Amino acid sequence: MRVRTEPLRALMAALALICAGPAFAEEKAEALLDRMTAAVENLHYEGTFIYSSGAHMETVEIVHGHIDGVRRERLLSLTGERREIIRNNDELICIWPDSETILHDRRRSRFGWPAALSVDRLDDLGRHYGLRFDQTRHRVAGHSCREVLLLPADHYRYGHRYCIESVTAMPLRAEMFDPRDGEILERFLFTSIRFPDHIPASRFEPVMGGEGFRMMRVEEKGRAHEVIEGDMGWAFESPPGFVLTRAVKRYMADDHEPVQHMVVTDGLASVSVFIARAGADDPPDALQTFGPMRTLSRHYGEWLVTTVGEVPEATVRMIAESMRYGDAH
Repeated sequence: MRVRTEPLRALMAALALICAGPAFAEEKAEALLDRMTAAVENLHYEGTFIYSSGAHMETVEIVHGHIDGVRRERLLSLTGERREIIRNNDELICIWPDSETILHDRRRSRFGWPAALSVDRLDDLGRHYGLRFDQTRHRVAGHSCREVLLLPADHYRYGHRYCIESVTAMPLRAEMFDPRDGEILERFLFTSIRFPDHIPASRFEPVMGGEGFRMMRVEEKGRAHEVIEGDMGWAFESPPGFVLTRAVKRYMADDHEPVQHMVVTDGLASVSVFIARAGADDPPDALQTFGPMRTLSRHYGEWLVTTVGEVPEATVRMIAESMRYGDAH
């Protein structure tokens, strides 16, 4: 008796598709990265992730959401030094129970888990990064995700790899790596995560605070709150794709002269440049490394220029060594 194989093959193919799990919608890498940036800021989620940078590694519990239009977040360390971080929009509260200290601050820039994964200027990224999907389906924290790689076109920036959840576009794993040897410089990795429709306000209340803790407030007194337009006489050479997005002066603590702060970014990597009057106690020119971060300080006559960013040495060196001030310096 002859067995017809066509129906059997069709059935096996259908079963294979069902068992393979949900398919990823065809989507451009740029669009998925855009959805990822929105997801880390706007979704309600709670879980546990591992953060590693260089030899440092820690496990952190996170609760993130919105209540009455206010972005709320609570980070609780589960390993190493005990600490807790509470965020309410731009308000930041850091708690150290071992020293019974609470620090209250207000931040004008992004910080925390969402800030580390924000991607801007997506239209320009393709000029300096190769964006591509990894066709392999991955599984992180019990969820299906697909990798998007950003491979730098030159040696002025690091590579990035995101494993993005198929439905929510939440990054379940994010890695910054050196494209020269593939070394992972920084990693966020969720070990558990869930996406509730609502998170009660009680979940954002501190669990480590207590009576008798010393409260420290970072307050800007006198001229410290003033922001002055930057001196555009300062100029430097930036790597391809990095554009100036900020140039201001601010008084720092009790300094008699304001410090110039300039920021250049390619939409993913950014570099800060601080220009201050040099002091007698300032260290000599030096390059310092902290995980993926590079800091280079150089003296220019009476000025000290410090360049800081999570970028390769070549980037901070190009900026720091090309500083100039009009025709007078």
